Amino acid sequence: MALSPMMQQYLSVLADTYPEIPKIPVTGNFGTQTQQAVRAFQRIFSLTPDGIIGRASWYAIQRIYTAVKRLNSLSSEGLRYSEAPLSLIVKLCLQLSNFYSLRNLR
Repeated sequence: MALSPMMQQYLSVLADTYPEIPKIPVTGNFGTQTQQAVRAFQRIFSLTPDGIIGRASWYAIQRIYTAVKRLNSLSSEGLRYSEAPLSLIVKLCLQLSNFYSLRNLR
C-alpha cells in the first residue's frame, strides 16, 4: 500500500524523541515496519492501536511532530529551554497539553 513518505519521515523523527516508536525507512510503502511504528505511536498517544493512519492518527502525528520540531529547533540554535522566550515555551506546552487532554476525553 502506498503512503506519503512525509508520514514515514514524521514517524522516523518522532522515534528520536519516543524510543518506543521504531525507526523506519522512508520508502513511501506502508509495510510491516511502518505499521509497527504507527501502532507504537497510537499506543503512546492513547489512540486505537490499529496500525492504520486514519484521520485521528494523521492529525496527531502532524501535531506532535510539529511540537517536537519546534522544541528541537530551540536546542539546535544553542538555546536551552530556560533561555527560550517564555511565550514560545508556553505555546508549545499548551499545544501538547491540549492534545493530551483531548485524547483522554475518548
